[in-house]
Amino acid sequence: VKPRHRLHEGITRNWLKKNKVLFSSIHFFEGPRNRRAMIDYKARLIKKLGVAVYYEEDVRIVRALRKKCPKQDVVHVDSAKEVVYFEDR
Repeated sequence: VKPRHRLHEGITRNWLKKNKVLFSSIHFFEGPRNRRAMIDYKARLIKKLGVAVYYEEDVRIVRALRKKCPKQDVVHVDSAKEVVYFEDR
């Protein structure tokens, strides 16, 4: 689930392939570019797809998704530091 426009699909697919990230589909967000809209979109899609674990860089989105999707694990990833933060439930 990417908060990018579909115009970035090629770049996204190349990055996923280069980094050996397996995926079955890519979903692009084309709504308003604000945090609330992205949170709502991501939460709906996570639930609809039955995602078990979701990785997110924005810590505020992580907190919101953990509240909106309590059955899914939402993991904070700090790509700048290459660190993954897990939360005990």
